[in-house]
Amino acid sequence: MRTLKKLMLVTLTLALCLACQLPAAAADEDFLIQDGVLVKYNGAGGDVTIPEGVTSIGVAAFKNSGITSVTFPESVTEIGSNAFGACMSLAEVTIPATVETVGTEAFRGCSKLASVTVGASVIGEDAFRDIERLTHVTFLEGVNQIGKSAFNGCVNLDSPQLPDSLTTINESAFSYCGFDTVVIPDSVTELKRFAFAYNESLTSVELGSGIDTLTNAFSGCTALKTIEIPEGVTNIANDAFYKSGLVEIILPDGVTRIGDGAFYNCPDLEKVTFGSSLQTIGKNAFDYCPKLATVVIPEGVTEIGLTAFPSSVADIAIPASATELASSVVAKGSAAVFHVTAGSEAEFSAKNNDLTAVADYDEFAASIPAPGAYSAAALAEGESMAEQPAVEESAQPAPEEKEDVGSGENTGSSAAQEESSGGAGGVIAVIVVAAVVAGGAWVVLKKKKV
Repeated sequence: MRTLKKLMLVTLTLALCLACQLPAAAADEDFLIQDGVLVKYNGAGGDVTIPEGVTSIGVAAFKNSGITSVTFPESVTEIGSNAFGACMSLAEVTIPATVETVGTEAFRGCSKLASVTVGASVIGEDAFRDIERLTHVTFLEGVNQIGKSAFNGCVNLDSPQLPDSLTTINESAFSYCGFDTVVIPDSVTELKRFAFAYNESLTSVELGSGIDTLTNAFSGCTALKTIEIPEGVTNIANDAFYKSGLVEIILPDGVTRIGDGAFYNCPDLEKVTFGSSLQTIGKNAFDYCPKLATVVIPEGVTEIGLTAFPSSVADIAIPASATELASSVVAKGSAAVFHVTAGSEAEFSAKNNDLTAVADYDEFAASIPAPGAYSAAALAEGESMAEQPAVEESAQPAPEEKEDVGSGENTGSSAAQEESSGGAGGVIAVIVVAAVVAGGAWVVLKKKKV
């Protein structure tokens, strides 16, 4: 009996030891962990849960593994470069807000990755680049920076909902993607070069109030027809809308500079409205915009660069304030008439280029709806609207049965009233004019056959 009890006790002890040791053995076997860094995953793949206590996923730790999902504990604050690179079976991933940094190319090459939820403060360069199956990304509050080319080439990505915590969208972060709408929150203060460039499906952009320099973030967006520039923008940077599909744009009064090539090669551009603070128009700013025919540059502009305007321009009005002019402000082949102030630099520029100069800047500028650049069609439309007479208050419909207190007559309004007669005499127009004279009222009725 005593032997049997000893045997049972030994068996129970071994079972308990085995139960305690199996998870540790499995952890040791699947993960190489050193000082809180998960250096290497050696498991067979499938669903993986990172052990508690791990603070960092090391460089290429899971690269080329067969994992299908991964769960991060709250202890993880960093995902290293290429940590999950080329995990071909990984279909979705959630990166909690406790993670501070997602490293360079962290998930690049995960060809089956379709859905991402990310709360990391910093999303690194090329983190999800060129994942064609990626259709949905949820950005949690806490995301502060989206790195260079982080989602570049994700051609099937849905329109992202950017969080209010976001401050920086780096170079080419969403270039060559396939979505059609983007709203930049007011929290964003840095919208860097090519951020959304060459998105050929992008039709709608809403810019936040935190941006003061508009870079070439939207160059090559051929479906983008118009965009509203916030009042806080002061600088339209070089190549800002290069090869875009813009048809019309209004530059707010705060804009002082239009950079080199800012609207270069916008073949559909028909109307640009300049703000009152504009000082500089860079070289090639509007070159190869073949629909532009008439340009009025506002007073206050001091500098106009080389071939700033296309050869299609027939009339260009340049103020006396423009004293720094390139050798030719219109492209080669232009026969533009310069509307200038006598003795100004613009007059000399025209003569030096064998172009006609007419000293009528003020008169010509006053004949155009607003300072800007126009196609013939846009200018005609603007002039037509300007010529429409304002609707006077007296032309509004008269209230019914309005009593004239002074005379006891129902006079209606002072506007003309038309009354149709059913007799053979035709239509009789009755014009009623009322005026107050010495505290009373008199009414004149005139009948005219029409």
